[in-house]
Amino acid sequence: MRENDELILILKVKSPHSKILRESLLPDDTEWMNSRAEGDVLEVRFRADNPRTLLAMVDDYLINLKTAIDSLDSVTEV
Repeated sequence: MRENDELILILKVKSPHSKILRESLLPDDTEWMNSRAEGDVLEVRFRADNPRTLLAMVDDYLINLKTAIDSLDSVTEV
């Protein structure tokens, strides 16, 4: 990649609990990543200057998202 190139990845997750998921993961938002929830869609935008950094950020976020979804599922099943 050239010096000023930037990679952008947009992740969209459809969930009736998109706002709750966003709030629970809001501490993960950084200058290189931000999220928003509209309706039943959580949208997360990742930016990085190289593929390895992008992969690490997305991997980290997906692990935290899975944990949040599992926690939410265990509470809503009761």
